[in-house]
Amino acid sequence: MKRFIFTLCLLVSFALLSLSAVAQKVETEGELFQKISKLTQTKKADDQEKAYKLSKTYLERFGKDDSENAKKIKAFVENHEIAKLGKLIDDGKTGEAFAFGKEILATNPENVVVTMELALAGLQASEKKKDKSFGKDSIDYAKTTLRLFGENKAPKTFAPLADQNEATAMMYYIVGVFSADDNLPEAANNFYKSLQYESKIKISSLPYIYIALHYHKIYQNLADEFEKKYANKPTSDKEANAANERLGKLLNLMMDAYARAAKIGEAQKMEEAANWKGIFTQIYKGVNQSEAGMNEYYDKILSQPLPDPSTF
Repeated sequence: MKRFIFTLCLLVSFALLSLSAVAQKVETEGELFQKISKLTQTKKADDQEKAYKLSKTYLERFGKDDSENAKKIKAFVENHEIAKLGKLIDDGKTGEAFAFGKEILATNPENVVVTMELALAGLQASEKKKDKSFGKDSIDYAKTTLRLFGENKAPKTFAPLADQNEATAMMYYIVGVFSADDNLPEAANNFYKSLQYESKIKISSLPYIYIALHYHKIYQNLADEFEKKYANKPTSDKEANAANERLGKLLNLMMDAYARAAKIGEAQKMEEAANWKGIFTQIYKGVNQSEAGMNEYYDKILSQPLPDPSTF
Protein backbone atom coordinates (compact mmCIF):
# COMPACT_ATOMS: atom_id res chain seq x y z
CA MET A 1 0.00 0.00 0.00
CA LYS A 2 2.81 2.40 0.88
CA ARG A 3 4.56 1.67 -2.42
CA PHE A 4 1.37 2.50 -4.36
CA ILE A 5 1.06 5.85 -2.60
CA PHE A 6 4.71 6.61 -3.30
CA THR A 7 4.29 5.78 -6.97
CA LEU A 8 1.16 7.94 -7.17
CA CYS A 9 3.04 10.87 -5.65
CA LEU A 10 5.75 10.48 -8.26
CA LEU A 11 3.18 10.54 -11.04
CA VAL A 12 1.52 13.68 -9.66
CA SER A 13 4.90 15.39 -9.26
CA PHE A 14 5.85 14.49 -12.83
CA ALA A 15 2.54 15.88 -14.11
CA LEU A 16 3.04 19.13 -12.21
CA LEU A 17 6.55 19.50 -13.58
CA SER A 18 5.22 18.97 -17.10
CA LEU A 19 2.56 21.63 -16.62
CA SER A 20 5.16 24.01 -15.21
CA ALA A 21 7.35 23.48 -18.24
CA VAL A 22 4.44 24.30 -20.54
CA ALA A 23 3.58 27.40 -18.50
CA GLN A 24 7.18 28.59 -18.64
CA LYS A 25 7.25 28.41 -22.42
CA VAL A 26 7.53 32.06 -23.44
CA GLU A 27 6.44 33.22 -26.88
CA THR A 28 9.02 34.95 -28.99
CA GLU A 29 8.51 38.48 -30.27
CA GLY A 30 7.57 37.14 -33.67
CA GLU A 31 5.12 34.58 -32.33
CA LEU A 32 3.36 37.14 -30.14
CA PHE A 33 3.20 39.65 -32.99
CA GLN A 34 1.66 37.06 -35.32
CA LYS A 35 -0.94 36.09 -32.71
CA ILE A 36 -1.92 39.75 -32.26
CA SER A 37 -1.99 40.29 -36.02
CA LYS A 38 -4.36 37.38 -36.59
CA LEU A 39 -6.74 38.59 -33.88
CA THR A 40 -6.90 42.13 -35.26
CA GLN A 41 -7.73 40.88 -38.75
CA THR A 42 -11.01 39.24 -37.64
CA LYS A 43 -12.51 42.64 -36.77
CA LYS A 44 -14.56 40.94 -34.03
CA ALA A 45 -14.97 42.97 -30.84
CA ASP A 46 -13.85 40.11 -28.58
CA ASP A 47 -10.79 39.43 -30.73
CA GLN A 48 -9.91 43.12 -30.77
CA GLU A 49 -10.02 43.18 -26.97
CA LYS A 50 -7.87 40.03 -26.77
CA ALA A 51 -5.43 41.62 -29.21
CA TYR A 52 -5.34 44.75 -27.07
CA LYS A 53 -4.48 42.81 -23.91
CA LEU A 54 -1.78 40.83 -25.73
CA SER A 55 -0.46 44.08 -27.17
CA LYS A 56 -0.04 45.49 -23.67
CA THR A 57 2.03 42.39 -22.83
CA TYR A 58 3.97 42.82 -26.07
CA LEU A 59 4.83 46.41 -25.22
CA GLU A 60 5.93 45.46 -21.71
CA ARG A 61 8.39 42.98 -23.19
CA PHE A 62 9.36 44.52 -26.52
CA GLY A 63 8.06 48.10 -26.40
CA LYS A 64 11.49 49.63 -26.02
CA ASP A 65 12.53 48.26 -29.40
CA ASP A 66 12.34 50.68 -32.29
CA SER A 67 11.26 47.95 -34.70
CA GLU A 68 8.47 48.23 -37.24
CA ASN A 69 6.51 45.60 -35.34
CA ALA A 70 6.73 47.58 -32.11
CA LYS A 71 5.56 50.73 -33.91
CA LYS A 72 2.57 48.87 -35.38
CA ILE A 73 1.62 47.47 -31.98
CA LYS A 74 1.85 50.93 -30.37
CA ALA A 75 -0.35 52.39 -33.10
CA PHE A 76 -2.92 49.61 -32.63
CA VAL A 77 -2.99 50.14 -28.87
CA GLU A 78 -3.49 53.90 -29.22
CA ASN A 79 -6.26 53.52 -31.81
CA HIS A 80 -8.01 50.81 -29.81
CA GLU A 81 -7.89 52.86 -26.61
CA ILE A 82 -9.36 55.96 -28.26
CA ALA A 83 -12.07 53.92 -29.98
CA LYS A 84 -12.98 52.11 -26.74
CA LEU A 85 -13.00 55.34 -24.75
CA GLY A 86 -15.18 57.02 -27.36
CA LYS A 87 -17.70 54.18 -27.33
CA LEU A 88 -17.96 54.22 -23.54
CA ILE A 89 -18.65 57.95 -23.68
CA ASP A 90 -21.16 57.61 -26.54
CA ASP A 91 -22.95 54.85 -24.65
CA GLY A 92 -23.28 57.10 -21.61
CA LYS A 93 -21.00 54.92 -19.47
CA THR A 94 -19.24 57.95 -18.04
CA GLY A 95 -17.89 56.25 -14.90
CA GLU A 96 -16.33 53.46 -16.94
CA ALA A 97 -14.97 55.99 -19.42
CA PHE A 98 -13.23 57.97 -16.66
CA ALA A 99 -11.82 54.78 -15.11
CA PHE A 100 -10.48 53.58 -18.47
CA GLY A 101 -9.17 57.03 -19.34
CA LYS A 102 -7.24 57.17 -16.09
CA GLU A 103 -5.65 53.81 -16.94
CA ILE A 104 -4.45 55.22 -20.24
CA LEU A 105 -3.13 58.40 -18.64
CA ALA A 106 -1.26 56.41 -16.01
CA THR A 107 1.19 55.33 -18.72
CA ASN A 108 0.77 58.34 -21.02
CA PRO A 109 -0.21 61.40 -18.94
CA GLU A 110 0.09 63.77 -21.91
CA ASN A 111 -2.35 61.95 -24.17
CA VAL A 112 -4.21 65.07 -25.23
CA VAL A 113 -6.96 63.14 -27.01
CA VAL A 114 -7.84 61.37 -23.75
CA THR A 115 -7.77 64.52 -21.60
CA MET A 116 -9.96 66.34 -24.14
CA GLU A 117 -12.41 63.43 -24.43
CA LEU A 118 -12.75 63.10 -20.63
CA ALA A 119 -13.36 66.83 -20.21
CA LEU A 120 -16.12 66.60 -22.82
CA ALA A 121 -17.52 63.43 -21.20
CA GLY A 122 -17.99 65.25 -17.90
CA LEU A 123 -19.86 68.05 -19.67
CA GLN A 124 -22.03 65.51 -21.48
CA ALA A 125 -22.96 63.82 -18.19
CA SER A 126 -23.88 67.19 -16.71
CA GLU A 127 -26.02 68.27 -19.67
CA LYS A 128 -27.75 64.98 -20.46
CA LYS A 129 -28.02 63.35 -17.04
CA LYS A 130 -27.73 66.37 -14.71
CA ASP A 131 -24.78 64.52 -13.18
CA LYS A 132 -22.12 66.97 -11.99
CA SER A 133 -20.06 64.39 -10.11
CA PHE A 134 -17.37 64.46 -12.79
CA GLY A 135 -17.03 68.24 -12.60
CA LYS A 136 -13.75 68.48 -10.69
CA ASP A 137 -12.06 65.91 -12.92
CA SER A 138 -13.46 67.63 -16.01
CA ILE A 139 -11.94 70.95 -14.91
CA ASP A 140 -8.56 69.29 -14.38
CA TYR A 141 -8.67 67.54 -17.75
CA ALA A 142 -9.81 70.70 -19.54
CA LYS A 143 -6.96 72.71 -18.00
CA THR A 144 -4.46 69.95 -18.88
CA THR A 145 -5.75 69.96 -22.45
CA LEU A 146 -5.33 73.73 -22.69
CA ARG A 147 -1.77 73.43 -21.35
CA LEU A 148 -0.93 70.75 -23.90
CA PHE A 149 -2.42 72.86 -26.70
CA GLY A 150 -0.18 75.71 -25.54
CA GLU A 151 2.83 73.38 -25.75
CA ASN A 152 1.96 72.51 -29.35
CA LYS A 153 0.85 69.00 -28.39
CA ALA A 154 -2.46 69.14 -30.18
CA PRO A 155 -3.97 65.90 -31.55
CA LYS A 156 -4.14 65.02 -35.25
CA THR A 157 -7.91 65.28 -35.12
CA PHE A 158 -10.21 67.20 -32.77
CA ALA A 159 -13.32 65.06 -33.39
CA PRO A 160 -16.06 65.37 -32.30
CA LEU A 161 -15.10 69.06 -32.41
CA ALA A 162 -14.35 70.89 -35.64
CA ASP A 163 -10.85 72.22 -35.02
CA GLN A 164 -8.46 73.57 -32.40
CA ASN A 165 -10.36 76.85 -32.07
CA GLU A 166 -13.56 75.06 -31.13
CA ALA A 167 -11.68 72.61 -28.89
CA THR A 168 -9.96 75.48 -27.06
CA ALA A 169 -13.26 77.33 -26.64
CA MET A 170 -14.90 74.18 -25.28
CA MET A 171 -12.16 73.57 -22.72
CA TYR A 172 -12.53 77.11 -21.33
CA TYR A 173 -16.32 76.67 -21.42
CA ILE A 174 -16.09 73.43 -19.42
CA VAL A 175 -14.00 75.13 -16.73
CA GLY A 176 -16.61 77.90 -16.65
CA VAL A 177 -19.56 75.52 -16.34
CA PHE A 178 -18.12 73.52 -13.46
CA SER A 179 -16.69 76.57 -11.65
CA ALA A 180 -19.94 78.54 -11.69
CA ASP A 181 -21.44 77.18 -8.47
CA ASP A 182 -18.37 77.71 -6.29
CA ASN A 183 -16.24 80.34 -8.00
CA LEU A 184 -18.10 82.89 -10.12
CA PRO A 185 -14.99 85.01 -10.89
CA GLU A 186 -13.17 81.96 -12.32
CA ALA A 187 -16.29 80.95 -14.23
CA ALA A 188 -16.73 84.44 -15.70
CA ASN A 189 -13.07 84.67 -16.74
CA ASN A 190 -13.16 81.26 -18.42
CA PHE A 191 -16.47 81.97 -20.14
CA TYR A 192 -14.94 85.19 -21.48
CA LYS A 193 -11.94 83.24 -22.82
CA SER A 194 -14.25 80.69 -24.43
CA LEU A 195 -15.89 83.52 -26.38
CA GLN A 196 -12.59 84.66 -27.92
CA TYR A 197 -12.62 81.73 -30.37
CA GLU A 198 -14.87 80.99 -33.31
CA SER A 199 -17.24 78.29 -32.09
CA LYS A 200 -20.89 77.57 -31.39
CA ILE A 201 -20.35 78.91 -27.87
CA LYS A 202 -20.67 82.43 -29.29
CA ILE A 203 -24.36 81.78 -29.92
CA SER A 204 -24.97 80.43 -26.43
CA SER A 205 -26.46 82.75 -23.82
CA LEU A 206 -24.95 80.79 -20.91
CA PRO A 207 -21.49 82.46 -20.88
CA TYR A 208 -23.04 85.93 -20.97
CA ILE A 209 -25.54 85.28 -18.20
CA TYR A 210 -22.82 83.95 -15.89
CA ILE A 211 -20.66 86.97 -16.67
CA ALA A 212 -23.69 89.12 -15.83
CA LEU A 213 -24.26 87.24 -12.56
CA HIS A 214 -20.58 87.70 -11.69
CA TYR A 215 -20.93 91.49 -12.06
CA HIS A 216 -24.26 91.42 -10.27
CA LYS A 217 -22.79 89.70 -7.22
CA ILE A 218 -19.88 92.16 -7.04
CA TYR A 219 -22.33 95.04 -7.40
CA GLN A 220 -24.52 93.82 -4.55
CA ASN A 221 -21.52 93.46 -2.24
CA LEU A 222 -20.09 96.87 -3.13
CA ALA A 223 -23.50 98.53 -2.90
CA ASP A 224 -23.99 97.15 0.62
CA GLU A 225 -20.50 98.34 1.56
CA PHE A 226 -21.17 101.76 0.02
CA GLU A 227 -24.38 102.13 2.00
CA LYS A 228 -22.60 101.36 5.27
CA LYS A 229 -19.52 103.54 4.66
CA TYR A 230 -20.66 106.45 2.55
CA ALA A 231 -24.41 106.93 3.01
CA ASN A 232 -23.93 109.99 5.25
CA LYS A 233 -20.82 111.36 3.54
CA PRO A 234 -20.95 114.70 1.67
CA THR A 235 -21.07 114.48 -2.14
CA SER A 236 -17.64 116.12 -2.26
CA ASP A 237 -15.94 113.18 -0.49
CA LYS A 238 -13.30 111.81 -2.90
CA GLU A 239 -13.35 108.27 -1.56
CA ALA A 240 -17.15 108.13 -1.74
CA ASN A 241 -17.10 109.48 -5.30
CA ALA A 242 -14.54 106.89 -6.36
CA ALA A 243 -16.66 104.13 -4.87
CA ASN A 244 -19.74 105.54 -6.61
CA GLU A 245 -17.92 105.62 -9.95
CA ARG A 246 -16.94 101.99 -9.47
CA LEU A 247 -20.58 101.09 -8.93
CA GLY A 248 -21.45 102.99 -12.10
CA LYS A 249 -18.92 100.99 -14.11
CA LEU A 250 -20.35 97.76 -12.72
CA LEU A 251 -23.86 98.80 -13.78
CA ASN A 252 -22.63 99.38 -17.32
CA LEU A 253 -20.89 96.00 -17.39
CA MET A 254 -24.02 94.27 -16.04
CA MET A 255 -26.13 96.06 -18.63
CA ASP A 256 -23.81 94.89 -21.41
CA ALA A 257 -23.83 91.24 -20.28
CA TYR A 258 -27.57 91.01 -19.65
CA ALA A 259 -28.27 92.59 -23.05
CA ARG A 260 -26.10 89.97 -24.79
CA ALA A 261 -27.72 87.09 -22.93
CA ALA A 262 -31.20 88.43 -23.69
CA LYS A 263 -30.46 89.10 -27.36
CA ILE A 264 -29.20 85.57 -27.96
CA GLY A 265 -31.93 84.09 -25.76
CA GLU A 266 -34.61 85.87 -27.80
CA ALA A 267 -33.18 84.50 -31.04
CA GLN A 268 -33.36 81.00 -29.57
CA LYS A 269 -36.83 81.58 -28.10
CA MET A 270 -35.67 80.91 -24.53
CA GLU A 271 -38.20 81.56 -21.77
CA GLU A 272 -35.55 83.19 -19.59
CA ALA A 273 -34.79 85.82 -22.26
CA ALA A 274 -37.71 88.02 -21.23
CA ASN A 275 -36.45 88.14 -17.64
CA TRP A 276 -32.91 89.00 -18.77
CA LYS A 277 -34.20 91.73 -21.05
CA GLY A 278 -36.27 93.09 -18.18
CA ILE A 279 -33.15 93.37 -16.00
CA PHE A 280 -31.26 95.02 -18.86
CA THR A 281 -34.09 97.52 -19.34
CA GLN A 282 -34.23 98.35 -15.64
CA ILE A 283 -30.47 98.95 -15.48
CA TYR A 284 -30.46 101.02 -18.68
CA LYS A 285 -33.21 103.30 -17.42
CA GLY A 286 -31.49 103.68 -14.07
CA VAL A 287 -28.12 104.54 -15.59
CA ASN A 288 -29.43 106.87 -18.28
CA GLN A 289 -32.53 108.19 -16.51
CA SER A 290 -34.30 107.66 -19.81
CA GLU A 291 -35.21 105.07 -22.45
CA ALA A 292 -33.59 107.18 -25.17
CA GLY A 293 -31.21 105.08 -27.27
CA MET A 294 -32.08 101.86 -25.46
CA ASN A 295 -33.36 99.98 -28.50
CA GLU A 296 -30.35 101.01 -30.57
CA TYR A 297 -28.00 99.89 -27.77
CA TYR A 298 -29.79 96.54 -27.56
CA ASP A 299 -29.84 95.91 -31.30
CA LYS A 300 -26.10 96.60 -31.71
CA ILE A 301 -24.83 94.91 -28.55
CA LEU A 302 -23.52 91.73 -30.19
CA SER A 303 -21.41 93.73 -32.64
CA GLN A 304 -19.61 95.50 -29.79
CA PRO A 305 -16.38 94.22 -28.14
CA LEU A 306 -17.04 92.12 -25.02
CA PRO A 307 -15.40 93.61 -21.90
CA ASP A 308 -12.92 91.34 -20.11
CA PRO A 309 -14.20 90.55 -16.57
CA SER A 310 -10.68 90.01 -15.29
CA THR A 311 -9.78 93.67 -15.90
CA PHE A 312 -12.43 95.06 -13.55
